[in-house]
Amino acid sequence: MNTTITRNGEQILISLSGRLDTTNVQDFEKQIVELYDPAVLNIEMDCSDFTYISSSGLRILLTLQKSMIARKGTLVLL
Repeated sequence: MNTTITRNGEQILISLSGRLDTTNVQDFEKQIVELYDPAVLNIEMDCSDFTYISSSGLRILLTLQKSMIARKGTLVLL
């Protein structure tokens, strides 16, 4: 899986491609740990090149979504 994180002020764009499964979910989690910062309020995830997501990958996305809801931010999957 390839992950690209681009910051533009308060806006964050994450581009994902490939598979997010048990073999790489820990790497992905390490890459997005900075997004749990309370100052981050808007995240867009471009999943157009995503081919597969396992339940462990969904768990990470749901955890990020819950974090965004708690600070009244938005997480949009494209």
